Amino acid sequence: MSAARMARRVLVALIATGGVMLLSACENRALPSSTVAVSSARSGVLPRFMRLPRFGRVVRDDRKPGSRGVNDLLVDDFGTDKVEILKNNSWKEIAEISDGIAGPDGNYVDANGNFYVANYLGPNITEYKPKTTQPSFTYKNAMTDPVGVSADAGGNVYEADYNGGFVGEYAQGVDSVVAACFPGGQVEGVAIDRSNDVFVAYNRKNDARIIEYMGGLAGCSGKLLGAKLEYAGGLAIDKDGNLIVCDQATSTVDVIPPPYQRVSKTLGSGFEDPFHVTLNRSNTIVFVADVAWGDVQVLDYPSGAGVAELGPSNGISDATSAVDGQNAVY
Repeated sequence: MSAARMARRVLVALIATGGVMLLSACENRALPSSTVAVSSARSGVLPRFMRLPRFGRVVRDDRKPGSRGVNDLLVDDFGTDKVEILKNNSWKEIAEISDGIAGPDGNYVDANGNFYVANYLGPNITEYKPKTTQPSFTYKNAMTDPVGVSADAGGNVYEADYNGGFVGEYAQGVDSVVAACFPGGQVEGVAIDRSNDVFVAYNRKNDARIIEYMGGLAGCSGKLLGAKLEYAGGLAIDKDGNLIVCDQATSTVDVIPPPYQRVSKTLGSGFEDPFHVTLNRSNTIVFVADVAWGDVQVLDYPSGAGVAELGPSNGISDATSAVDGQNAVY
């Protein structure tokens, strides 16, 4: 963990001890409800998400829209209300996306290279064709609080609606709901495997669970998995069917292998509020956006060893999600 990251962790501890929740002086937008509410339902427990004051922070606004490619990392940034585009490996910021962005939360890249952003302030999901930075389509029908987005191999789009408590499916380029399922809590994450099984992470009053809809959402016949979390964030799935899930309350990124009865291990360390997680196509790198630190942790997969820590020096202000241009899609 870097010295700056350690210092910020100490500040979080001081804030929590004093019973004070601080907001950034630079921030005037409402926070995503899925971050504010973490563990707040528990008696005597403060919300786990606390946006830290960023003393002396200067938000750069001189970036120019530009093209993006398969070797880029796309970072949703709540602080700038934009998507920063970084070149992989060098992690140098090369462009941005601002058109169609309104409270960027989760993001995703599908098998055809289309990029999706869940805008909770929209509320909508904007889609961008490969190498473009202007939206080609907007999904918004029936959405109330889109915080996560995914797509299956056929291009169907799935929305995780936190306050609405449902996961919704849209056909590619069609703004009407094909199917919607209500698992019984606040939906935070959605992932689809190669068999088109849909995994949904959601939060209940006292815990968090994952439900599997076999073969898709049609009929909403879900199987409740055995693994339990404290407060679920986003999730991803690898080529072997292992689920990778953020637990915001325990500050961990958990790996849950089939048959999904328990957490087998955790990835990385030093998280405060891991929010969204994605996996590159080769299954060698995991990207974790920590909404409390506002940064992106790049981890080797499956070892979980740290590769890079992306923050202000990379043009990132308050990251909420990060996805590789060659995202893992099954």
